[in-house]
Amino acid sequence: MANPCKPESHIAYAAAKGVNLTTFDSADELEKMSRLHPNSKFLISIKPPENGGARCQLGDKYGALPD
Repeated sequence: MANPCKPESHIAYAAAKGVNLTTFDSADELEKMSRLHPNSKFLISIKPPENGGARCQLGDKYGALPD
């Protein structure tokens, strides 16, 4: 599950289907996923630096700030 904002129903469905790895980029999202799917493992999406050489600047929309 890689959408940065997951509806609770999607998290519950993923848990029921055995999807145990997902991404997050905010404290609120991590809290929600931990509550609904405590057995999952989480990967943090970090906002890349501007002008980091990426073809597509997704950091404009996604990723946690480094601090």
